[in-house]
Amino acid sequence: MKLLTKAIEKALVSAAERNEAGKMMDPIDANAMKVIVKFFMPEGAATWYILEGAKQPDGDWRLFGFCNLGDPDMAELGYVMLSELRVRGKNFGLPVERDMWYEGTLADARKEVSRS
Repeated sequence: MKLLTKAIEKALVSAAERNEAGKMMDPIDANAMKVIVKFFMPEGAATWYILEGAKQPDGDWRLFGFCNLGDPDMAELGYVMLSELRVRGKNFGLPVERDMWYEGTLADARKEVSRS
């Protein structure tokens, strides 16, 4: 499965431009941000809710979002490179997948992670 389609790439860039990367945001406004794409590890609890992104000169993508690597208490907003998501699970070797049907906001993602 392709992790980023052209439509997702366009939405990531648009969100970054709209959110004025680097500008401090009110936490209430941030919670209303739309999740552009959700990635997950089928063999584990790692989940990335991506809010915006920028294509790098080397072709990789620098993504910003809410990242949960398996411990909900340690989940946080941060950056991840798309190339870092090209990993496989230990048991069956399954790659990171894109949730093709996820629709939600940062607030929704936080609630999901806190329930896990």
